[in-house]
Amino acid sequence: MKWLDPLRPYWLLIRTGLWLALVIGAALYGRGCGRAERAAEVETLKADHAIAIAASAVALAKLATDYRERERALGADFIAATETHHEELSRVQAERDSLVARLVAGTDRLQDRWAGCLSAAAQASGRAGAFDAAARDRAESAGRVVAAAAQCDAHVRALQSLLIAERAR
Repeated sequence: MKWLDPLRPYWLLIRTGLWLALVIGAALYGRGCGRAERAAEVETLKADHAIAIAASAVALAKLATDYRERERALGADFIAATETHHEELSRVQAERDSLVARLVAGTDRLQDRWAGCLSAAAQASGRAGAFDAAARDRAESAGRVVAAAAQCDAHVRALQSLLIAERAR
C-alpha cells in the first residue's frame, strides 16, 4: 500500500471530511423525514381544528336557539303578568268608585278622625250644602288613598311575578 503513503499526512483530514459528510447527510435525511412527519402533524391539527370549529358552530347555534326560546317564554310570562296587572288596576279603580259611592250614600263611614267636624251652628244656619261638599271631598280623598295603596300593592305583585318568571327560566 505504497500508493497510500503520500496521503498519510492528510489521512486525518480525509477521515474528518468523510465523517462530516456522513453527519451532514444524516441531518439532511432526518430533516426531510421530519418535514414529512411535521406535515402529517400539521394536517392532523388542521383536521382537529376544523372539527372544533364545526362543534363550536353547532353549540353556538343551539345556544342561540335556546336563548330565543327562553326569550319568547319570558316575553309570554311578561305579557301575562302585565295583563294581570292591568286587570288589578281596573279592579282597584272599581273598588275606589264603589267606596266613594258607599261613603257618599252613608252605607260606609269614615273613622271619626277622618269625619271632620260639623258645628251645630253650621247645621242650623243652612250650610249643610257646604258640609255635603266637604263630606264628598273627604270621601273622594279616602277613595284616592285606598286606591293609591291598592295600586302600590298591585305594582309590587306585578313586579314580583315578573321576577319570579325571570328566575324560573
